[in-house]
Amino acid sequence: MTRGQIAIITPEGNIMSCIEFNGDMYFTNGHGEEVYPKLADVENVAQYQTLVENFNSAHFRYEEDLFYNAPANFFDMQNDYFRKWFSDYVYIKNLSPDTREFLDRNGDTIICEPGDCLVFNYGEFFARSVEDCYRKDFLSELEYIQSSFGSDLLLNYLRIEKCCREYDQNTGNNTLRHLEESDFVYGETLDMLVLSEAKDLTKLFHFMRKLEHVNDEIYILDAYGSLRNAEASDLECLIEDIQRTVNNNGAAFNKSDTEMG
Repeated sequence: MTRGQIAIITPEGNIMSCIEFNGDMYFTNGHGEEVYPKLADVENVAQYQTLVENFNSAHFRYEEDLFYNAPANFFDMQNDYFRKWFSDYVYIKNLSPDTREFLDRNGDTIICEPGDCLVFNYGEFFARSVEDCYRKDFLSELEYIQSSFGSDLLLNYLRIEKCCREYDQNTGNNTLRHLEESDFVYGETLDMLVLSEAKDLTKLFHFMRKLEHVNDEIYILDAYGSLRNAEASDLECLIEDIQRTVNNNGAAFNKSDTEMG
C-alpha cells in the first residue's frame, strides 16, 4: 500500500500535517492526482483542513484526529526520515510569507518559496508541479518496462505505446511521435502504402526504389507476438530516445510543436 501525507507550512512557518493515509497515495492514476491540484489552490489553514477532511470522508473515513503539528526537525528529511514522516509521499504547500528550506534524502537543499507546492517521495524531492509529477512517473514507468522486457516483442512495443499514450493524454505532449519516427508500422499500413502506389507502375517503381531496403528499414508489427525486422535492442533504443528528449526538454514535443509541424 502506498502511503502519503498532506501538509502545509503555516503562516507562522511551522509544519502542520495530517495523519498518514494508507493506500494509493502515489500521483499518476492515484490519489495524488486529486490531492496535489487541490492543495496547490489552498490559501489558508481552514481551507487546508477542509481539503483533508473531505478527502478522508471520500476515501478513507479514518475516525481519529486528522491533524498534528510537527516539530521543526521535519524540515530535515535526510536524517531519521522514517521516525518522522515515514510515508512514501508527502504533499506540502508553503502558506507562510517566507522562503523555507528542506533538506531532502539526498542531502540537497530544496527551496520552498511562498505559495510553492512540493512533493517528496521517501524524503527525496520529487516535483513542484503537476507536469513534473507526470514526467517523473512516466520516466519511471519507461525504466520499469525496459527492465522487464519479455520475449514477446510486440507486447513490449504495446507497453511502450500505452505508456506514451497515457502520458500524452495527461500532459498534452506528443511522445508518440517517437514511435512514428522510428518507422514502426503495422503490416496492414504497409500493405496500404504499397497498394496506394500500385495503381501506377511508374509510381510503384519509384516508391520501391526510394525505400530500396524496405525489409531492413521498416519494423513491421504483426499479430504473432513478434516484430519483423526488430530486436529488443531496437525497443531499448526507442525508450532511451524518449527518455533523453523528456529529460532534456522537460517534455517531449508540446502541443505548439505538433501544430507547427
